[in-house]
Amino acid sequence: HGQKEQTWKVEVILVNLKSDQKDNTGKIITGKVVITTEEQDTYKLAHINTITTSDTTEKSITATLEMADDATNEIEEYYFAIEDQGTVSAISESTKTKEEIEGWEAEEGLTHTFNDLTPNTNYIIYSYVVDSEGFESNLYETPIVATNVKLPKITDVKVTGKTWNSITVQVTSEPGSLAIAEYEYSIKKVAGSEAATVTTEADTTYTFSGLEEATEYIIEVRVKDIQNNYGVKYTPVNETTNSKTLGEICQGQEVGSCFTTNASKEPTLLHHDAQLLNGANDNSYRFSGPSDKVNNYVCLDNQSGEVACDTNDLYRIIGLFKNNEDKYEMKLIKSDYATEEQLGTEGARKTGSDYSKSEYSSTYKGELETIPRYYWTSSDNQSNLWKGSALFETNLKQKYTEYLESKKPDITSHIVDHEWITAGNTSDNIYNKNVKEAYQNEIVSPARGTANAQATETDEKTTAKIGLMYVSDYGYAASQDSWTKQTLYNYNKDNIPASNWLYMGLPEWTITRLAAGSRTAVGVDYDGHVSNNSVGSGSDAVRPSFYLSSSTEIASGKGTKESPYRIIWGGQA
Repeated sequence: HGQKEQTWKVEVILVNLKSDQKDNTGKIITGKVVITTEEQDTYKLAHINTITTSDTTEKSITATLEMADDATNEIEEYYFAIEDQGTVSAISESTKTKEEIEGWEAEEGLTHTFNDLTPNTNYIIYSYVVDSEGFESNLYETPIVATNVKLPKITDVKVTGKTWNSITVQVTSEPGSLAIAEYEYSIKKVAGSEAATVTTEADTTYTFSGLEEATEYIIEVRVKDIQNNYGVKYTPVNETTNSKTLGEICQGQEVGSCFTTNASKEPTLLHHDAQLLNGANDNSYRFSGPSDKVNNYVCLDNQSGEVACDTNDLYRIIGLFKNNEDKYEMKLIKSDYATEEQLGTEGARKTGSDYSKSEYSSTYKGELETIPRYYWTSSDNQSNLWKGSALFETNLKQKYTEYLESKKPDITSHIVDHEWITAGNTSDNIYNKNVKEAYQNEIVSPARGTANAQATETDEKTTAKIGLMYVSDYGYAASQDSWTKQTLYNYNKDNIPASNWLYMGLPEWTITRLAAGSRTAVGVDYDGHVSNNSVGSGSDAVRPSFYLSSSTEIASGKGTKESPYRIIWGGQA
């Protein structure tokens, strides 16, 4: 105390030292200390002031040492190590000693690059140096440093399907630095204040369900990687749910009243009232237009749901027509032509010259390889009266009814006994007229004719379950602009067959006779025009037709060929 500042020389004499300085670390060594007043130069160890990082990527970090500049000796060895500290959400600090740290890497200078790291991961970098005398510097550790991360991204969102209450989207994406974990799907109505509904899924396809009919929605999708890093939201997609189809509206309801009440939902189902230009004006509802636009398929099988319908069980709805009780009955026609299994080999069957799909490949629209041909009547009966004809009495009334009952025993209880108009009229009044005029002459004011003594008043109408289509049914099945464009005889012109869903591309019978004589009836030819054929020597394909009860109910379906309407039979589809 009170003395001036003095610099002391201290000599430390140790024994039992190893030649390698590192081997002396942590050892108990004996010796002596000699203190003198002789001045001595100060000795400075190497010291790391800090470590800076640069050129950080997803998988690499470059570390550079910043050293104190007053070390006594030159630095000869540089050592670097790095430790994974987990993701950003799991930051920690290290308190390890040099011996506890693994993976030391020697470097020749102040800078070292760590490669093959994990993206978006925290690391601590350690370093120390050794001088020319073998003395080590301080152990330096950095604060947390993190590798970069490339975020995943969505490249496309497509709507792949929708119904009246659902929308399905398909997502295309690219991963970032890390694997994709899941997608966040959200949806909300464009008009409305409700919060978006958010769902997380691993799949790239998602269906939003429980939506409202004919409503516009905004759909957004985000993608997330395995470390919960979100990519940027993709451009929102706007999509509107469908309106309900007739089948969806009318499930579990009587088809007659429901279809007619909601006919506006189906643009090809036209109401033939007084306001419909060139219509029948009979208050019926009829399907009109190209086959691929008209959703009027019905499957009469024992299945339900989306099960495919066998060709033999597939029908189409001609329309809905009022009965005497002012209720609507649904008139069906077989979609494809009837087979020999359905109509039998007896009665009016013509053998040995069936139609073939290959022969009529340019016109035939169906799926059968061979199509049987039938006369109107047997060869020993040349009358063109429907009542009593072999085609009606044997092949339709008997054989086809038996076939239907073999498929579904109670089906005939749903098919009504209908009063068919079978008087007919002359060729000038039927197929040499447009459909509007032909309807009046065929249905409203038929003519029994004078050349056939058998055409009595009792022949004007035939009460039966099974029949054929009327000529006017065929005419009104074409698009509305075709109804007065040509006569029915010229219905093969102006591309009318392509606009007529009832056209199937083979010669086929209608139920209408020509009343000017006893030997001809009206049919549709392979090219779509309407003309006559001999009832005893001419033979055509057949498509049975019948009316279902007004109380018939729809079980399921959309009316398409792939998803036809199915009927509830006795409480079950």
